[in-house]
Amino acid sequence: MRKATVLALLAGLAAGAQAAPEGGVDVRVADEVSTGSFAKPSGVPMHQTTVRLRYRAEGWNAQAELPWRRLAGTQPGGLTSLADAGPGPGRGDLRLKVAVPLRAATGDATGFDLVMRVKTGHAPAVAGVAASDAGQSMHLEMQRPLGTWSAFGHVGIRRAGTLPGESAGRHAWEGEIGASRLLTGRLEAGAFLDLRQRMPTSDARPEASLFAGVREGDWRWDFFLSRAFARDRNDVSAGLVLRTAF
Repeated sequence: MRKATVLALLAGLAAGAQAAPEGGVDVRVADEVSTGSFAKPSGVPMHQTTVRLRYRAEGWNAQAELPWRRLAGTQPGGLTSLADAGPGPGRGDLRLKVAVPLRAATGDATGFDLVMRVKTGHAPAVAGVAASDAGQSMHLEMQRPLGTWSAFGHVGIRRAGTLPGESAGRHAWEGEIGASRLLTGRLEAGAFLDLRQRMPTSDARPEASLFAGVREGDWRWDFFLSRAFARDRNDVSAGLVLRTAF
């Protein structure tokens, strides 16, 4: 899927959300539909469901997420079904993340987290469409509360994976900037922009996203809409995220 499937949201939505207490686990299920490139016919959607588990400890947190992908094909008469070219539905790449808070965000101070991510590249092709490349990255994530507003973003470097023709160890910078606003005690909305440096086998990857979230007790629902501006990325992605903490 796109650069982070819903991983772009991991930075954006997590930064806008209230911090969960330490010493527990939270679960997130995201359902996303995207359409566009990735060597599939124009207008053919990719459907992906991602489950994430995150453990919150004192001074650090770790998470793992695994997506399940389905590609829709077009039958005679314009009906859509799971494509029969190549393997059917299958898992995506496992993604691991460890974050170490460096400074808490307050009304007069910017918060910083050091974040390390690893993405495997061993997922099987789904309906003839291969998963995106493996990679490792290190980011400095930032958040600054501004009354009912919150500004957030990150900057970091990513080690390229194993795309054909791409040299292992190739590095590229990537970043994000965004803002969210608490509209009521339960409703939040925001937007963010992601950008990755151009690589030998891929364009620069700008992507803009909008999101809105509703919190009810320990549960939170988020809706997102993303638009990518690169030939090798999905054009449009939309989805729903459900999260809860224990």
